[in-house]
Amino acid sequence: MQHSYTSNSLVSFLFDDCPILTKFEVEHWLAEGGIVLNELETLRQSLSILPKVTFKPTENSINNILQLSRSF
Repeated sequence: MQHSYTSNSLVSFLFDDCPILTKFEVEHWLAEGGIVLNELETLRQSLSILPKVTFKPTENSINNILQLSRSF
């Protein structure tokens, strides 16, 4: 059976940030194996080599945002 999936569906699945229906569809595609399984593994490997970074805004940035939000 031929399915059409998108890389976006796989990325959302990988980050566990997808609707439940999409999750079930991707799990079904993965159970069938083939190219979708290879693509997911490539995405996992790519994610694992990305640097782990966290971003923290400066206190000044936070204050500016809060001040701006109060003006609305």
